[in-house]
Amino acid sequence: AANDFTLVSAAYNKNIELMKVSFLNALLTEKSFEGSKSEFDDFLVTHELEFLKQNKTLFTIRLANKNKTSHSSSNQINRQIIQEIAKKYSKSEVFIFSSYVICIVTGNSNELEEIRDILPIDIIDTAKKLLNEQVVIGISEPYNDLFQTRKAYRETITALDYMNTEE
Repeated sequence: AANDFTLVSAAYNKNIELMKVSFLNALLTEKSFEGSKSEFDDFLVTHELEFLKQNKTLFTIRLANKNKTSHSSSNQINRQIIQEIAKKYSKSEVFIFSSYVICIVTGNSNELEEIRDILPIDIIDTAKKLLNEQVVIGISEPYNDLFQTRKAYRETITALDYMNTEE
């Protein structure tokens, strides 16, 4: 019977993970959310996302060469590597959205200022060393309201599109 529990527990955790990712994806795409503030707060608690209420900055990372077919597997590897790097600096959430790796880092304004300087360099260096890939990174302005995530994401995409025309 102990075994059944492990399966249930694994399925539950997998489900939590899926819910979390679809929620994070929705933050990038939706203007607003259904439901009351307390339901929303409960969701954050359940999915261990409460830290996202702090000040945050959003990083959007993609391979520099757009023509490279982005294999979702390479994205997954990138995600894990970026997650490890981001963890060193702050409480963060890293996930895949379309062909990008999205990284939301949190902290007070001084910490964020520092992270905005160091994290991209760390990611770029590591991607070069470990993956032999060049990545480009769009960085949003720091923001507080979680519902500004969509706006922050758009800032990063604009920055990335701009970089692309520079080449």
